[in-house]
Amino acid sequence: MLSSKGRKCVCGEGEEQRERPRASLSARMLPMRLAMGNTLSAFAKELPAWIVFTGIFLPVVLLLLLLIAYFRIKLIEGK
Repeated sequence: MLSSKGRKCVCGEGEEQRERPRASLSARMLPMRLAMGNTLSAFAKELPAWIVFTGIFLPVVLLLLLLIAYFRIKLIEGK
């Protein structure tokens, strides 16, 4: 039996109509997530550690330290 929205309903004789639970978004995207995880895993295995350190970790840490210093100076000027 179809509901007003065109979806199949699970109902028997004398029962109220209720819609079947649809697959959640995460369940439908699982194959794509697995493929992305495999791609990132293969990429990370081929990437040398020094590139990860100097190209990702170090700039992020330096940016955070710069932001901390900037806001510290702004707080001191405000007093």
